[in-house]
Amino acid sequence: MEKPTPVINPHGRQAKRSNGVTLMESLIASVVLSIAVVGIAGTLVATSQQAQDVDDSTIVNSLARELMEEVVAKPFKAPVTGDVAGWTGGQHQPKDV
Repeated sequence: MEKPTPVINPHGRQAKRSNGVTLMESLIASVVLSIAVVGIAGTLVATSQQAQDVDDSTIVNSLARELMEEVVAKPFKAPVTGDVAGWTGGQHQPKDV
């Protein structure tokens, strides 16, 4: 088996070959991973807020529907006297021009 040719640096000394990960590579990988985690976390927060807004909207619509059903279920009684402002007893009365 042949030995690999040694790498010579500019100073004339033989350079060591490193099989491990350098500190700089680890730092760069950590920064890239941190940026990815922050981006994903922001997306998760926005999704959670949107889901909460949808839940709130559903509750509001349900309460409004219940209130309208309650209003519709009550009987409507027309006023007995003619002194109610704006009430014409269901008959059309033309305005004087």
